[in-house]
Amino acid sequence: MTVGSAVLDFGAFPGASMASVDVTGQASIAASSKVCAALRQGEVVSFSTGAESGTFAGEGVTEVDMTGTETAIVTTTPRTGTYCYQASGPNSNSILHDSGAYYSFSGAADTTYTLRGYLRVATQNVSAQLFCSVLRFYNGSIDPQLHYPVTARLVYTANAATAKLQLWNSVSGNIGSQSAPFATDAYVSFELRLKIGVGATDEAALYLAGVLVASATGLTLSDTPPTAAFWGVGYTPPFSQNPTVRFDDIEFISVDHSQDEHQVEQMKLTAGNIVAATGFTIYGECLNGFSHGKWNVDFVWR
Repeated sequence: MTVGSAVLDFGAFPGASMASVDVTGQASIAASSKVCAALRQGEVVSFSTGAESGTFAGEGVTEVDMTGTETAIVTTTPRTGTYCYQASGPNSNSILHDSGAYYSFSGAADTTYTLRGYLRVATQNVSAQLFCSVLRFYNGSIDPQLHYPVTARLVYTANAATAKLQLWNSVSGNIGSQSAPFATDAYVSFELRLKIGVGATDEAALYLAGVLVASATGLTLSDTPPTAAFWGVGYTPPFSQNPTVRFDDIEFISVDHSQDEHQVEQMKLTAGNIVAATGFTIYGECLNGFSHGKWNVDFVWR
């Protein structure tokens, strides 16, 4: 028995009703072999459904802390469980300042990566508008200035107990408009998505409380896929001081389609066109209109 995986690509939205992928390199397959295929959700990392291990190492993430006092896993106001992440920064304009945590992964081109969870921003009285990044994807070294093609920036209104999020790209600035104001000192859900291809094919999107804040396609951000997802308090000029932000129930997802889509999509998979000592073809048919994007498929034959 031989097992493996492949990717069915229905193309960009609105997609297509059918797609296929050739699986090769199956030297032992015979014309009489039987092949089965099934959809598989991609990599989903939930970090113990919160920071419940109580340590960065226990969560499988790397701590970023410039002074040794700005990042911690704390028991103060978690959303669920006992622990949550906390990031804060000094009242400075240091260009080298980042605090938080990041998850490293092996990025691939034309794959959608999603960082989602909940954040809670401390109320902060400032006399001028304040910007700082709180969510990022890196595609190089973990550097506070370079190698992050897209980020979600936290925007404070002067002397107000509300904040906003803004989608920002490192090439040309903000994407779309800022989010509606959300209350500080309360958790709100977020979702940051990024897909990097070659040339003007990149895509980015930001959601807050389940509502789309901004999105864009056909971007030219980079030709290098992301390799790390960051949450915390990062440098994004201009700012006068950094807020305290807590994060909980963080998830990293490397698929084009959510768990809900896997449950409701009416997808028929068949395998055929077996070529001895070579491989076979997997066919995907959407029985309810069109599908789009990429779907991970597991197969087994004997």
